[in-house]
Amino acid sequence: MNDWWDWLSGFYKITYQRLPNTTILILIGLLIMNITYNSKRSACTSTLGDFLFNTEFNPLKCEYIKFSRKRTKGLENQYLLHDVSIPKNDGVKYLGVKLQNTLRWNDNTNYISNKVSSRLGYIRRTIPPSLPNLRAKAYTTLARPILEYSSSVWDGSLTQTQSNRLEAVQRRAARTVFNIPRTDHTTSTSSLIEKLEWQQL
Repeated sequence: MNDWWDWLSGFYKITYQRLPNTTILILIGLLIMNITYNSKRSACTSTLGDFLFNTEFNPLKCEYIKFSRKRTKGLENQYLLHDVSIPKNDGVKYLGVKLQNTLRWNDNTNYISNKVSSRLGYIRRTIPPSLPNLRAKAYTTLARPILEYSSSVWDGSLTQTQSNRLEAVQRRAARTVFNIPRTDHTTSTSSLIEKLEWQQL
């Protein structure tokens, strides 16, 4: 136990200036989860606030997430902070990415799709249809970065349904640029995307 605590102390001093606080807390939380005995786990979590340069953590604002793809649930551990049980959450937003306890990307895909759709609505309301070039630039500036954000993390793990949903958002953006209604089923959105020279997601 002492060796583990000494290692954690050195790790925190090195990373305190370099990583966001949320990153440090998640890493520390993952380390605490690996402690086997409940007595040791309770002792570590109860002194966590005192260890981090006398930083006080409100246990009512803390939660933890357990990542696993196992279909059968194992034993549920209890984590204490100042003698208060920390609740478990099935999902968390970390650095703008929605993480699920099942390591799947349904929530993140829905989050991206809804956020980009909101930006497209803003572009449609504020930029007149007579300025398609300006609408295209607004999309590549305001909406496209949302679709590409952290794609290196989740791109290779998407299902076909999730990929199709993100592509549908870009097709909707092409219709927005040229002010083509959704009821128009004769215009090819693929040709519109090629005309705009947009890359596929």
